[in-house]
Amino acid sequence: MNRPCVTCICALIALNLAVSAQAPPTRATGDQRRQYVFSPTGQQIPYRVYVPKTWDGKASLPIILMLHGAGANEGTYLDQADGLLMKLAEQHGYIVVSPLGFTPLGAYGNPLRLPAVFGQTAAAASQRAAVTRRASASSI
Repeated sequence: MNRPCVTCICALIALNLAVSAQAPPTRATGDQRRQYVFSPTGQQIPYRVYVPKTWDGKASLPIILMLHGAGANEGTYLDQADGLLMKLAEQHGYIVVSPLGFTPLGAYGNPLRLPAVFGQTAAAASQRAAVTRRASASSI
């Protein structure tokens, strides 16, 4: 390379470093729709995060993790009641994280779907016995 070209490249690198040093990285605030890779399946799984818009990027904030039930998704709680949860998070200074549980049915892909047996002790015991190992007499 000739000397003027090397000088120009060095000047561009120095300018880039000077500009990036002057502008501190900003941290995302507000309602964010993100994804992560669920490693057992390699699938992109969506989640939502709400960070108060007043956050300075330095203060530690409490985090509330919202786990949806079957039939809901990562946006259910954040969208309910005209975004009330986000308004409260903004007002009281906390972060809300709401992931999709692999599918809207939840359970991270677990194929086990037991019918509800609330208040039916015998039926509940029968279902548990069908899917769990019984302790051997020697381990008791």
